[in-house]
Amino acid sequence: MVEASGDLLPLFYGLDAIDTEISPVFTELTAGTYDIYVVDRVGCSDIATVAVGDSPLVELSLVSQQAAECQEENGFISVAASGGTGVLQVRLNGAIVPKPEDISGLAAGNYQLQVVDELGCVDALSVQLDAANCPVYLPNVFSPNRDGINDFFFPQASGDAQIEIVRFQIFDRWGGVVFEQANGSLGDVKFRWDGRKGGDLMPQGVYVYFLELRYPQGETLQLNGDITLLQ
Repeated sequence: MVEASGDLLPLFYGLDAIDTEISPVFTELTAGTYDIYVVDRVGCSDIATVAVGDSPLVELSLVSQQAAECQEENGFISVAASGGTGVLQVRLNGAIVPKPEDISGLAAGNYQLQVVDELGCVDALSVQLDAANCPVYLPNVFSPNRDGINDFFFPQASGDAQIEIVRFQIFDRWGGVVFEQANGSLGDVKFRWDGRKGGDLMPQGVYVYFLELRYPQGETLQLNGDITLLQ
């Protein structure tokens, strides 16, 4: 702002001999050097050179992150905010976070983070927080006698795990395939072995399984072991 003194009120103000204003306030200026002048009603003028500095850029950077465990809300994000003018405010999906270096209690998902300074300058980043692969369990004994208890042998996982079964095979002790299914979701009933082959109950004994899985992030896992069939 330029202040005029004396008995005569200024007629107008100018910025770099181009803009004329009745008000001595010039806004939305970029960083640089400006000549500001004032002219009164009898044509007298004065000029001043003013340097307008550039505020430091506000920056938001990802320091670390930790995936949430299977079906849990224990993921973690740590960010650092710097630069800008005045107090910096970090927001997670629009909500202010008091400790940007420790944003915890997060489920798997995509998170939008922003830092805003007192001038409204913003920097942003997006963080994809994955879920750790849910473990898959297979029993080691089952009894397919159709009594409604432990009648099927099949892979299982905790919660609503989105896991694809690429291939599931069961072999007898001579290496013959007694059960085989492929390409489906964990939990699909087609991956349940009822202890039979061609409708006939297999003999009591130890069988070997092979299981290939694909997780949502594209990672594959192969499991193998043995299962005891009891009659």
